[in-house]
Amino acid sequence: MPGSERARICLRPRTGKTGQKSYAMTSRGGIEMRSSKQRTLWLAGTVAAGAILPVQSALAQSAPQVEAPVAAGAEPVGGPTENALAQGDAATDIVVTGSRTVTNGYSSPTPVTVVTATQLANVQPQSLSQGLNQSPQFRNSASPQSNGSGTSVGSSLGASYLNLRGLGTQRTLVLLDGHRLTPTSFLGPTDIGLIPEGLISRVDVVTGGASAAYGSDAVSGVVNFALDTKFNGVKGVAQAGVSERGDAANQKVAITAGADVLGDRGHVLVSGEYYKNEGIFNYNGRDWARKGYAIIAVPGVTDLNKSPTNPRQVVVPNVRTSNGTYGGLITDTALRGTQFLPGGAPSPFTYGSLVSASTMQGGDGIDASRDIGLQPEQERFNLFSRFDYELTDNVSAYVQGIYGQDQVVFISGPGLQAGGSNQFTIFSDNAFLPTSIKDRMATAGVSSFHLGRFSRDTGLATYDNKNSTWQVNGGVKGRFGSGWKFDLFFSHGENRDRSVISNLPIVTNVYNAADAVVNPSNGQIVCRTTLTNPGNGCVPFNVFGDGSPSQAAVNYVTGTAYAVQKATQDNAGFSVTGEPLQLPAGPLSVAFGGEYRHNSASQTADALSTAVVPSNAGIRGLPAAQVGKVGLFDRANPQNFSGSNHVTEGFVEILAPVLHDLPLIHSLDVNGAVRYADYSTSGGVTTWKVGGTYEPFADFRLRATRSRDIRAPSLFELYLAPSPASTGGPITDPFNNNGVSSTINITVAGNRNLKPEVANTLSYGFVYRPHFIRGLGFSVDYWKVDISNAISQLFQTTPATNAQLLVNQCFAGNAVLCDAIHRTGGVITSVDNTYFNISRFTASGVDFELTYKTPGSSMFGLDDTSLAFRGVASYLHELSTQLPGGLVIDRAGDVGQAAAGSPHWTGTVDAELTHGGFSLFAQERFIQGGKIDNTLTASDININHVPSVFYTDLTLRQRVGGTDGTFEMFLTVNNLFDKDPPIDPRFQTFGTIPTNRSLYDVVGRQFTMGARFKF
Repeated sequence: MPGSERARICLRPRTGKTGQKSYAMTSRGGIEMRSSKQRTLWLAGTVAAGAILPVQSALAQSAPQVEAPVAAGAEPVGGPTENALAQGDAATDIVVTGSRTVTNGYSSPTPVTVVTATQLANVQPQSLSQGLNQSPQFRNSASPQSNGSGTSVGSSLGASYLNLRGLGTQRTLVLLDGHRLTPTSFLGPTDIGLIPEGLISRVDVVTGGASAAYGSDAVSGVVNFALDTKFNGVKGVAQAGVSERGDAANQKVAITAGADVLGDRGHVLVSGEYYKNEGIFNYNGRDWARKGYAIIAVPGVTDLNKSPTNPRQVVVPNVRTSNGTYGGLITDTALRGTQFLPGGAPSPFTYGSLVSASTMQGGDGIDASRDIGLQPEQERFNLFSRFDYELTDNVSAYVQGIYGQDQVVFISGPGLQAGGSNQFTIFSDNAFLPTSIKDRMATAGVSSFHLGRFSRDTGLATYDNKNSTWQVNGGVKGRFGSGWKFDLFFSHGENRDRSVISNLPIVTNVYNAADAVVNPSNGQIVCRTTLTNPGNGCVPFNVFGDGSPSQAAVNYVTGTAYAVQKATQDNAGFSVTGEPLQLPAGPLSVAFGGEYRHNSASQTADALSTAVVPSNAGIRGLPAAQVGKVGLFDRANPQNFSGSNHVTEGFVEILAPVLHDLPLIHSLDVNGAVRYADYSTSGGVTTWKVGGTYEPFADFRLRATRSRDIRAPSLFELYLAPSPASTGGPITDPFNNNGVSSTINITVAGNRNLKPEVANTLSYGFVYRPHFIRGLGFSVDYWKVDISNAISQLFQTTPATNAQLLVNQCFAGNAVLCDAIHRTGGVITSVDNTYFNISRFTASGVDFELTYKTPGSSMFGLDDTSLAFRGVASYLHELSTQLPGGLVIDRAGDVGQAAAGSPHWTGTVDAELTHGGFSLFAQERFIQGGKIDNTLTASDININHVPSVFYTDLTLRQRVGGTDGTFEMFLTVNNLFDKDPPIDPRFQTFGTIPTNRSLYDVVGRQFTMGARFKF
């Protein structure tokens, strides 16, 4: 359960039947927990030293105070220390997240990888989350870079959401010392930028289902941030960095202080951090981006006549728009191919090659993406404080709080009135129309034409998002009886996300203002609607020529969309652990407990975003596709929603040593857990896991786990209010003699009938640590996750096609889909684009890890010298999805933007050489090449391959320390050889996106220099 303990164990020597020493595991310490708090409470508690805050996790009394402790599941990344089991050391602390019962990482049946804070700082000092995302187990995690140019309210461009296995951020559970954090998005996940980096001792990554131990969302695994809550002293860091091209300048300052108080029975801890990155606001200085590669259609080639020598699409450079320019382009009638230059002068438009309705190669079109940011400007800070106190020798109380705020600003694309569904209709009596064009219209008998325009002169859309979260929790933990431990806790947290998008065109105002005419009564230029409705406030908008609109017109046609999201979480629970029985092979370890959790979320949006474009607006030239659309802005348009749910849970877990110290059975242990959760929205559900470890001899261990895991639907998926989003069609109705509805409305909505997803998870593998090579460890683990009732929408990319799929599946007997079909007079008029438990996700692969550290402190003839090595690789065998009645689409090996990037092989190899106070750390990252899109054949695209990429990172550190403290200077160079990302293109509405931001580095070589101190 979320309030789980971190188990600390000791290895004590014992004598087996053969007289040889083996190592038994005995538990020590107590149980703990964590939570957070609001800024006001945080400040008050810090100043008073008795108004308390943060929360600690299991066994905080014995939390390691070294910077790189030996830990569960793997050697620490980047300076792998020898595991106690390999060395035979006694009384070595090992902290693990994978289970509530006492175990260690290599003994754990579920693979657990550990990354230390030192390693993360070596890899990427700007942010520990950026360093963590480089681990091969994480795929397509959300970050400021990967979120790119999106302007959807709620997308949290500055957030860092972890994604294990590529199964989605909502299926990765993030814990802080074994406890849940407040969600920072209405979709459910938590931004790990909230966590105080100065206190992180290590990160435990449980790469397997863990719902039986921790509850919902642990489908692909658990990431637990372990804090050094017993830190004494003061430490901090100050650093600055910049890219080779002079952008992405960043600064970070952090300080942490801790002290024993009240006769050493109490402990106070405070930590704060500030980070700022100025971002990258355009493609300038990056030739790979300015080449304008994209995938475009080949005119005249369809599915009927395509072939490998005549493909349907091609990857080419210098892709531009063919349906609009900054100053306007006539796209039909005899005047087609006339553009308007600055000042409004008409001029012939030069078309390039491969001209389609929206794109072409070369010519006079535009690539607006060149002026759009690659990375947002970001500013964040967080505060953390904790106070714990020993009430008795066996019982302690604690309270802790955390506050974090993250703000990003991102420049997106211009207002767009291009494409068949939203171009301007210009009439012959338009007051701004050049005389020469009026004359040509008269000669050709043309009364109106369509004009495509990308209106950058109204201002580029600017996204400004501020996300703030506070959480506070407290509890009591301790021991009782003979070796029993307990932990009781309560936490309350709140998140507020304020999203603002400015410079957005208002649909009704734009088309109203574009239909400008001369008022016959006074000769002034007015909107046509003003003639019949004087005083309506409309300001004429001159669409001819970049920069032609007046400022008054710009103010009239643009507005600001906003939304405020609020989320709260209350979490209370208890856990008890102990060893009630002594079995022949060792003590039986038991953990049990319960939890109650209440979540609520709401979103309040602006009036224009929630309004419906009316059919009787009286605006001549208003595109039919806009009528009935919810939201008056040309993009964004957040909607109101609210909802809440609660869950009550209980769990029990056991670890039973079955056999030990027998011929060919050095040890055999089994582990099992079961959890029952009762959700207010969907009822009860049971999760479980069964696992075991078997050592035929001391150096070799086999392990396996089988589990049933769940993800409960998010409040957004449950309660999103219905709202018309678009139109589609035609739709054939098999219920009505295959009658055809030429046009239908597509409605976006939540679904209160959703059930938790259920995943079946399997993992098995081995660990080998030869006693004759001290410091060497090797593990291989196979894993598979199969979700049969995954929550999904049908209409994510092709509304009309998937609406037909929904109707067909309803007719085939999939009754759950039928409620989404609406008829008037027996004829289909609308279909809901809602969430259903309808998809199937399957993912599988193999993880590899190799660690080695030279024993002793002398090598190459030098004293106080050591070498640490670590290699981690992950092979993704399958990452497939299937909608009912649809094909299985496997994205494994697909590195294109359609799948966000899922190469078969990823890996990192790092080595660290230390000599005295000097350290040289180097890491090589590998991303295997693959296909742009696995669903395409040689007849669909001319180039469907992306090459492999290697990135090199280097960190130099020099430490100067004495008996009273340590001072360290460091320099990190990321992407040492300034490797350009491979071309992995697509075309969006107004420009090219030439690479996959979720997978490749778009910044280039970066330098970070700073200093750390500790005393």
